[in-house]
Amino acid sequence: MPEKSAERWRTHGVAVTALVLLCLAGHAPELSGWVTCNPVYNSGLGVGLSPGPLAGQCVVDGNVGGTLQALGHASAEQWLHGSVPWWNHDAAAGLPLAAEMQPASFFLPFIILLHFFDGVLYLKITLQIIAGLFAYACIRELGLARAAALAGAAAFEMNGTYAWAGDAPAFPGTFLPLLIFGIERARNRALQGRRGGPLPLAAGMGWMLVAGFPETAFMNGLLAAAWSLLALVRTAGRARIALFGKIACGGLAGVALSAPSVLPFLDYLTQSALGPHDSLQGASLRFGQALTLLLPTAFGPPHADGAFYAWTNSGGYLSPLVGVLAITALLRARRTDTWRWLAFSWCFFWICALLGEKLARSLWVALPGVNQVQITRYAMPSIEFCTSLLAAATIDDWSAAARQVRVRLAACIFALVGAVAIIDAHMAGRLFSPPTLMNPTPNYRYFITAVAGAALAIIIAITLLRRRPTRRRKAALICVVAADLAVPFTLPTLAGKRHPRMDTSPVAYLRQHAGLSRAYSIGWQLKTNYGSFFDVATINVLSLPLAVRWLDYVERLDQRANGWYDFASFAGRPSAAMTLQANRAAFEQAGVRYVLVPRADDSVGALHNPAFHPVFDGEKTRIYEMPGAAPYFRIVGGPCTIAAKNRDRLDTDCAAPARLARLEMDFPGWHASVNSAKAPISVRQDIFQQIELPPGHASIRFRYLPPTAPLATVLFALGAAILAMTTWPGTQFAKVFCSFFSKKKSSLLRTS
Repeated sequence: MPEKSAERWRTHGVAVTALVLLCLAGHAPELSGWVTCNPVYNSGLGVGLSPGPLAGQCVVDGNVGGTLQALGHASAEQWLHGSVPWWNHDAAAGLPLAAEMQPASFFLPFIILLHFFDGVLYLKITLQIIAGLFAYACIRELGLARAAALAGAAAFEMNGTYAWAGDAPAFPGTFLPLLIFGIERARNRALQGRRGGPLPLAAGMGWMLVAGFPETAFMNGLLAAAWSLLALVRTAGRARIALFGKIACGGLAGVALSAPSVLPFLDYLTQSALGPHDSLQGASLRFGQALTLLLPTAFGPPHADGAFYAWTNSGGYLSPLVGVLAITALLRARRTDTWRWLAFSWCFFWICALLGEKLARSLWVALPGVNQVQITRYAMPSIEFCTSLLAAATIDDWSAAARQVRVRLAACIFALVGAVAIIDAHMAGRLFSPPTLMNPTPNYRYFITAVAGAALAIIIAITLLRRRPTRRRKAALICVVAADLAVPFTLPTLAGKRHPRMDTSPVAYLRQHAGLSRAYSIGWQLKTNYGSFFDVATINVLSLPLAVRWLDYVERLDQRANGWYDFASFAGRPSAAMTLQANRAAFEQAGVRYVLVPRADDSVGALHNPAFHPVFDGEKTRIYEMPGAAPYFRIVGGPCTIAAKNRDRLDTDCAAPARLARLEMDFPGWHASVNSAKAPISVRQDIFQQIELPPGHASIRFRYLPPTAPLATVLFALGAAILAMTTWPGTQFAKVFCSFFSKKKSSLLRTS
């Protein structure tokens, strides 16, 4: 190990090791195999699922399965097979994949982890550790002590969004510390007259934008913009110009590097529907939900009470001890502690907004673009990061022993706020009330344990902070913070399943017999989007955004469909089989040949319709065949013979000019070639593709490329070039850039 690297490891090795071990400890119930939170067992193919030690669910939002795992796995498989995941043949009648954004198809290299069966767990652990390391580096860059940086990094690594979400809404927050670190590093380099600085800022911006949820990235970007303005205000003279140049180069490079993901998404939005997400300016936490922000274990694991009330719109929580430490940092903040005031102002404003305070909400709605952001979920990572910074500042003040920390007053303030939240929950009928339909089981055990645990952690922290800081007391305080974080983080995992196994015989049958045909699942025997996971084409789809032309076509399949994004919602209705029978011709025209139903509730078999032939009888699933399903490739005219290699490649031999109909949804970006010559694609009266065929042998190829892909490629190359020219040592641009904006350190110190 080089001498410089060895010195760095001696300095920061303990912190790095502690952060890794803390994350692994939080996932110990899963890593040990005691329980599993793998959402694939809820795909309809899981059998023998025994309940875990606690009631409830591992996550608040089930999209971690149908969206992140299923579609993310499909993206990873396409990357590993050497193709860009632009299109998904296995959902609906074909849909854009990377442009849907939530699967995070361009979230490289992290998305490759979803190739593995337990990829969701591996991805979450990886990103948590990275978030902790980035937060540690960011806090150190702010000039805080190692003990403070370790505590703050642990608080962000084990934050409430990771505990409750664990899917794409949490992932952009991983790179918020890297973004703030890049801004502070750029400022320090500018003050010293040194080159460099844009690289971490560009990397943070780029990864944040491709991580899957633009709403979370938008909120984090607002915080980064405010932090950049503050950094420019704190910097004077020519160093300010240098800092502006570094921030501009890093930000532009990061945005440009994310263009292959962002531009197709923006183009897809113009042709898609968002449903209720089209305007969320009135979204806020419900009456009685404030307690979930401050005392997360009061209601147990997510949905442990059997109702969705306490968890609707929830996106994370604040640890009680971290909250007390954050308030403490502000009580003795000096006027020059500008970043502390920014962090507190950010937390205060958005907490007021998500709780429904009128003034904050009016200011929030006035911000451009925020009316489509559900801040109750997507503002939480930035709030949690700011509270982690403030908590680290309190420990730094104590470590320096320069100022007395007013932790007892902060604890009283937090207790008062907590009491108001408890009263709010009681008035909403969530605590100290008889069981009702909305609150089937009392929460006394969880509530009492949560209050006692939070009080114990705060009392121990107060005892330590009131004494002179020593190495042992610093270690003890960090351990208390870690324990206070690990308990509520681990609680949801205890709601996982035990002794599960998979019955994949239904998908094995379909992969063997379906060919290019499609399947339709009734009763969620193969839950929505999991056809993409198992490489089985199904018309059930749950996507946001979703192409309008597919929504229009859905009306032929079921006139009672909600017309938004959930084609699976009516597949779970008791009347779904009746609807299928009434609209069987429309399903067959879409290429649906197989229907999956629950064996215990065979609604299709109860119809006694000879048009549905039973062909498979499994442990949980029964499959029926509709022989009248239209073939994927069909010839009009000819006659012709077809030799199909896959959905995108085939050869034909025609005795006369003919027309080839293909049951794939036409969408801007599809191209066809016949014998390497471009062939125009026409669309029938529905949504499917057609091309003209010449007589004789023809080799046909179909290819999808988003219309914005060429521009995105150019922007990506431009971003990489900007980054290389401004950071790579020895390049002429870097030399000119640094010589123009450089100044001696002594002069900078005088001006600043």
